[in-house]
Amino acid sequence: MPQSFKNQTIAVAWGYSPNPHGFEKQIRPFTDAGITVWVAPSINNYRQIWPNQQEALDDIQEFTSDGQQFGAAGQLNTLWDDDGESLANMNWYGILFGAAAGWQQGTSSIPAFQQSYAQVFHGDSTGLLNQAQNELTAAMSLLHDNKLGTNSEGTDGLFWLDPWSRDGQNVAAKIRPIVSPLRLHAERAIELIQQARLANPSLREADAIDAMDFGARRIDFLGLKFQACDEMAAGYARAQSTAIAPAGRKVRPGVYSLLSDINGVNGRLQDLTYGYSQMRDMYEQQWLRSYRPANLRPILEHFDYTINIWQARIDKMRGARQQWGDSHTLPLASDLGIPAPPPGALTAIQ
Repeated sequence: MPQSFKNQTIAVAWGYSPNPHGFEKQIRPFTDAGITVWVAPSINNYRQIWPNQQEALDDIQEFTSDGQQFGAAGQLNTLWDDDGESLANMNWYGILFGAAAGWQQGTSSIPAFQQSYAQVFHGDSTGLLNQAQNELTAAMSLLHDNKLGTNSEGTDGLFWLDPWSRDGQNVAAKIRPIVSPLRLHAERAIELIQQARLANPSLREADAIDAMDFGARRIDFLGLKFQACDEMAAGYARAQSTAIAPAGRKVRPGVYSLLSDINGVNGRLQDLTYGYSQMRDMYEQQWLRSYRPANLRPILEHFDYTINIWQARIDKMRGARQQWGDSHTLPLASDLGIPAPPPGALTAIQ
């Protein structure tokens, strides 16, 4: 290439995941050719209900350090809103570590950043918000390490996925072993955020703290959805077996009780419709704190569409309850869109 072109060009080498072999091969072709190069790591927020922060921290640390070592002139720390759902106030952790890694000489310390983030950014001297970030990082690492989100959809796709669909059943089998620790990490983060707010009502960057709380609630609801769907499938199977019990044999809980547990005042179907509705309102609030309203509507429509799916199942279950009252028979689970219960579920609830 002519020198005049090289003099006017900045190449940007990108790598959005940690690389065990380092990033020399992405950088050296440009520096060896006399072309100015910047490195471009990522905060790993794209298509995620909360950024994959461990991936981001490792990637930013390695790529930026290698950039300094092999002659890069700068760093362009990237974030992406591929499916339009990413919320700006969820991104500060990765953005600020990118700034720290870019300004510091050599390899920036991840533990030092994790221990100082909340004090510097939020004015939280208790360390509670740092712990909350660590809980969110651990939760997202569980989802990432178990390969639950596809490259094209990430965990946003999991949030919308119907656990009773064919694809949802495949994911349900993978998420069952981790759903309990996943929810515990998220719920612990919610507790820590609340404790931090009570300890210091004057914390800075309140919108970013609200986004942390919302991110934790989305993770928790994601786990709840898969748990509730398994429980409903097992509960309906048990109702069917109770319905055909020999005459005169008392079985507890009875069919009405089992159906009410699925669809009732405190039914699991209600938990899902109310949960998605709450997430919708919280999402809208988060969006309007950072963005113009123009592209919000498609996401709210996705919430409404998903709520309608579960509302339609409430209506079907209401019909099943009425059928039981009229004829003491129940529809097939498949007629209601309910899959077979997970292995061992019926034994576990008896």
